Amino acid sequence: MNLQDDTPTNADDLLARERAARTAAEEAAARYRVLVESAPDGIVEVDARGRIALTNGETRRMFGYDGEELVGQPVSVLMPERFRQVHVTHLETYARAPSLRAMGNGLELVGRRKDGSEFPVEISLSPTSSGGAAFAMAIIRDISERQRLQEERDRLLLETEAERERARIGMDLHDGIIQSIYAVGLNLEAAADDVAHDPAEAQKRIDQAIEQLNDTIRDIRSYIFELR
Repeated sequence: MNLQDDTPTNADDLLARERAARTAAEEAAARYRVLVESAPDGIVEVDARGRIALTNGETRRMFGYDGEELVGQPVSVLMPERFRQVHVTHLETYARAPSLRAMGNGLELVGRRKDGSEFPVEISLSPTSSGGAAFAMAIIRDISERQRLQEERDRLLLETEAERERARIGMDLHDGIIQSIYAVGLNLEAAADDVAHDPAEAQKRIDQAIEQLNDTIRDIRSYIFELR
């Protein structure tokens, strides 16, 4: 009698647990979808064949695709054609030893939009699984703005360095060339005074002035070379 009474109760408990497990799984899946869709970076899930299984809104916006357009396509569609063959090799290598890591360390990675335009990206890879199947998750970030800011920073640094160099050359011209020319002028003035009563001294001063001018010419040529 007890067994007959307990059997329905056990079956009901089992069904309740199964329903609770399904509900929990569905809620977890819903939270996952919300998390993926709200992520500020592009998220692409790729199956073992290298085909796209999932994308989020940021990925579609970044690459210019609509809805589920990308699902089922090879992930290489998101990169320029010149890199696709190399990517196949990288995908095979990653599949043999999947791990959380940056893609293409030391390389400049490029994404390709639907319209064919290209832009710089950063990509992080991590292994994941669903229903017993292995996937690779790629986190993609458009770094166009960061790259533009870095280029602007580099340009400003170059301009600052160039301005500093111009200021240095200006000081050298003032303190060196102009002073040398001034000294030549003094020698010539003294030579002019000596011409009448001491021609030998006048000739000596003229020779010194010529030598100083030759030195000054060499300095000017050196500065012109630096400016170029």
